[in-house]
Amino acid sequence: MSEFTRENIKTLEQDIQKALKTVEKKHSVTFKISGDSRFGAYDYGYTIKATKESPYRQNYLNRASEFGLEPTWLDKWFSSQIGRTGWGGFVVVGLDPANRYPVVCNRVKDSVLSGSLYFFPVETVKKGVTDHLAMLAEIEVDKQAKATAVAQA
Repeated sequence: MSEFTRENIKTLEQDIQKALKTVEKKHSVTFKISGDSRFGAYDYGYTIKATKESPYRQNYLNRASEFGLEPTWLDKWFSSQIGRTGWGGFVVVGLDPANRYPVVCNRVKDSVLSGSLYFFPVETVKKGVTDHLAMLAEIEVDKQAKATAVAQA
């Protein structure tokens, strides 16, 4: 290849992804490649992010019911007051049974997971998630009622 073109970059990306699969298996990680590749005639780049599965997630899947939590609440959003900083959005990401506040949550900022972990009491998460799911159900009922009214008109 004498210089980068759209055509040869596709082949190059496929080869890179194949090579990364071997590294993923060897090191028990997952690679995410950004879709924002940039290239010029003699340079090419994109972002690769490696992540490992959190033990908190597996703990939640294995032990949620012991704490009175629903397994389906994993990855669910809720809002809660946090100290003096006010209210925030959180996503349930796992369980740390040894912690005084065992439910592990990721803070949501600007509609994106921030990576900041917060630990909540079980009751706070139960209330937050059930309230949020109830609100979503009400919204769905309202949508269906409006759709029925429009269809009948």
